[in-house]
Amino acid sequence: MLTRRKHALMLLESPKDPIEEMTLLSLHDGALLEVLSRLSGADLCAAGLASPRLRALTRTHTSLWRGKRYSGADSHVKDVDGLVDLLRVAPRVTRLQFEIRDDEYAAHFDNLARQSRSLTVACPSAECCATLIEEVGTRLKRLTIHSGLRCGLGSILSSLRHTPSLVELAVYMDSYLERCDFRWPQSLVLSQLRNVVLRFGVDEFADLGILYFIVEPHPTLLEALRSLLLAHRRQLLHVQLFTSHLLPLLDSCPSRLERLTVLVDLAGGGAEGAAGLRRMRGLKHLAVMLTDDDPAILEETLRYCRCALEGLSVAGCNDEMLRALGRMGLASVKHLELLTGLFQEPWGVESLDVALAGLPNLVYLTVVRLLNVRPFELLRHLSAASIPNLCLIVFPDNFNAAASYSPTDYPGFGDCHDLVRRAPKQLHVAVKLEGDRRILFFRHSVAKSAVAVCQVCAETEDDEIDGKVFIDQYVQVQ
Repeated sequence: MLTRRKHALMLLESPKDPIEEMTLLSLHDGALLEVLSRLSGADLCAAGLASPRLRALTRTHTSLWRGKRYSGADSHVKDVDGLVDLLRVAPRVTRLQFEIRDDEYAAHFDNLARQSRSLTVACPSAECCATLIEEVGTRLKRLTIHSGLRCGLGSILSSLRHTPSLVELAVYMDSYLERCDFRWPQSLVLSQLRNVVLRFGVDEFADLGILYFIVEPHPTLLEALRSLLLAHRRQLLHVQLFTSHLLPLLDSCPSRLERLTVLVDLAGGGAEGAAGLRRMRGLKHLAVMLTDDDPAILEETLRYCRCALEGLSVAGCNDEMLRALGRMGLASVKHLELLTGLFQEPWGVESLDVALAGLPNLVYLTVVRLLNVRPFELLRHLSAASIPNLCLIVFPDNFNAAASYSPTDYPGFGDCHDLVRRAPKQLHVAVKLEGDRRILFFRHSVAKSAVAVCQVCAETEDDEIDGKVFIDQYVQVQ
């Protein structure tokens, strides 16, 4: 007769049903990935936290994360710890972009390509940003504080000591009225840091050359930023100061800086605010953003620059400024980028010709935005004498091409064709149309082999606008 004890022992020693013993981790990696791919963002994050094996899969298979968003409303991301957990199970990122919003925690991937994984995070404070920066640490190469920063800059700057691989730092401040006592230790240098972008104010119309400011920042803000620039002045290559209130920082930038962007307006003292350009010795590319219509501000700003510029960009360029460029004898400029401002009068049809006549060595001309005039009307009035070395013109046009359009449908077809034919050099004209389409005019063959070996064609092939890849129609001009 079996006692209860013997019966229990027999049950324990009897072979178990293998199906009853199976768990999720019993599956091979291929099956596990199929399961994980069907989870919501919240469940995927929870799975990665549950097991080292699952974490290894969520870390290395970026396809699991495409299209998934994380917010306090539908996931465990309800505080900074939830965001930290996400960073620990998601693919390692090299770029972080923060949006500081009151009482909000959220995240989504912008890019999952291996060399440029980017995560945008919404959180309520600079201190939260600092915690996440420290978590990413040595892998972080690009950091952007995109909006909402009104205080706590010291916390963010202090956290950068954990980011030795940082290449680019961008800080956009809506306003900054709080005192900032942080000073960057001059003995601490982030050896990879090359680019610094600073902006103060509301920037809804920044791409049109217009910024609206709230009030001047607290004076201590400039000292905090100055200490950061001074510690890295031997290695910085590109600095962007998107506010005239920040122009006093020019004296902290390297004299051998290669690229510089400045916003110049009457609120910041006009061209006098850019007097720091006089100490620049190695500057190759200068971008000037203008919010006032007076061409004298542009002329005086460029006179302060004593370098032989190779590249020049002018945002907020009106008709008088365009003509002023032709009077200034900028013989060294090879690359010119122009962008018209909001509410400005249209360019005169002959003004571009006047400007280019004063830029005899210009090779590349890009018109980023052109309002109130069709670009081919300007090309019609370009003389061959004004473009002796021009190899590429790029401009947008709001012509909405049909799905199966022909280049001859474009109203400016004849003007573009004629300009390429009579240009002294092998000129290429690239027209960016609505609907992610582009027409490229040139003299050489349209055969793939000819296009492949053309350096100018290769540069236009690489061009993207807002992540859109343009579909080319090639036109050979004979």
